[in-house]
Amino acid sequence: MRLSAQADFKLSNFSLTPLAYNPAYAGSNGGISLTSVYSSQWIGFPGAPKTILFNGHQAISDGLMGLGINAELDKRGAEEETKLVANFAYHLGLDDFWRFSMGIKAGIQNYQVDYSLLSIENPSEFIAGIGQQKTFNYIFGTGFYLHNENFFIGAAIPNLLAPSLLDTNNSTISQQALNYYFSSGYKIYSHKDFYIQPTVLTRLVKGAPVSTLIALNLNMKDEIYASANFEFKSSIGVFAGIRLYEKYLIGYAFDKSITKFNSQNNGTHSLFLNFNIDGRNNRPCSCYSY
Repeated sequence: MRLSAQADFKLSNFSLTPLAYNPAYAGSNGGISLTSVYSSQWIGFPGAPKTILFNGHQAISDGLMGLGINAELDKRGAEEETKLVANFAYHLGLDDFWRFSMGIKAGIQNYQVDYSLLSIENPSEFIAGIGQQKTFNYIFGTGFYLHNENFFIGAAIPNLLAPSLLDTNNSTISQQALNYYFSSGYKIYSHKDFYIQPTVLTRLVKGAPVSTLIALNLNMKDEIYASANFEFKSSIGVFAGIRLYEKYLIGYAFDKSITKFNSQNNGTHSLFLNFNIDGRNNRPCSCYSY
């Protein structure tokens, strides 16, 4: 039997962690940005996904380039995935209004499954063997990002190499399909003290339904942040954050399933922490990026 599904982690507050899926965002805030997220999905459901994410990026060469790093730990049931990835972006000014950036990311992934955590009817017939199976894979991804003061659009493939999990005989147990990400946003209202910006992130992967997250973001004086998000036939959620001592942003997100599965869990809780130097006043992009 062959099963297909989406493998990349899901964060509804995607607009706060753009570097996780698109390397072209590296350096886009014009300064130094460090971000950490902890997300616990489907509270109360055994083996529910838990994600720890760290992003850091910096603009260099007067904003012409950006460097970044992201580390991820994603645990879901018997599976555990760890990534360490470096990002590089080149930013090009097309004219007085439009900027275009191209990015690449490269790193390593440790993907493992602990079959001792599963209920296997006939262990002697299970070819992979009972216990932990680990595989190291390489990561190479790319993306682009086009924006002006009010609008942005981007596309990315976080990994072009389709990582696999091998058993002790080097036979393929599972293989991840390519994930494609498309993002966009537009400031529908902008004032000197705040702005409102709808954003959308669409994720495509073979074997899984198209996933489109829509969020309505509010930024007030770069001090108070709020967002409401919706994914058709999947979830609704909210985010709220406040900036402290000018450089620190602390936020919390809650998401609720809107499927029949909502009776089996108590929603998803995420904590967000950002440390930002210089980027808030020098940010050249129109995105909700950190």
